Amino acid sequence: MNLLPRSCRRPYLTCLAALVAPAGLPAQSASEPRAIVTSATVVRGDGIVTVVSEPAERFASARAALARHRPAQAAVDITDAATFVRGQATLASGTVRSDLEESARDLDRIALRVRKGSLETPRELDAALRRSDRGLARHHLERATRAWERRESAAAGRELRTAAQYTERLARDAGTDVEHGTSDVLRGTREVSAKLVRGAGWTADEVGKAFDGLGREIDRLSADITRRR
Repeated sequence: MNLLPRSCRRPYLTCLAALVAPAGLPAQSASEPRAIVTSATVVRGDGIVTVVSEPAERFASARAALARHRPAQAAVDITDAATFVRGQATLASGTVRSDLEESARDLDRIALRVRKGSLETPRELDAALRRSDRGLARHHLERATRAWERRESAAAGRELRTAAQYTERLARDAGTDVEHGTSDVLRGTREVSAKLVRGAGWTADEVGKAFDGLGREIDRLSADITRRR
């Protein structure tokens, strides 16, 4: 459970424009349950430090705010989600970065519509969450791949595990149970990621298969998202 506040801002002594790595990345026991990374720290150019939470948590808060007829609060939550995604985009490259940047802009547009009271259905929030989860799943798989290429097996394992978590949520975003085939891919990916974090028990062949299998599953689920738009 994320114990950090949704958004805390305080003066900072120096003016930096940087993104501090998301909380929760340090190594931990492979057998210990690990939640999706839920916060990131952004240091703006004007010297303001902001702690923001990842999209699913902020969307849950936004829905609760809308149910209480507090559109301004809901808009803040969605804007925070956009800030998180935009921060992750600065760590990505190529098409993954473009996808995350577009997702952040999409969240900004929805936040504006919520603030104005022009959002027609909560389903638009769900669609935006699916797109951000897709981008984040690809992003962490890309980071896992880079870590693996640098022979940083523990880092690759942690990133692979996070990619699997976003992929699972992407599969659940439709409101149905995760398909059997997807469950098998996720289970295999987590087994390999645990071995990588432990630093023992894995083979290069099974690591390659885990990366390929998760990549194909993300692509398949992404195609489903595209058909719904």
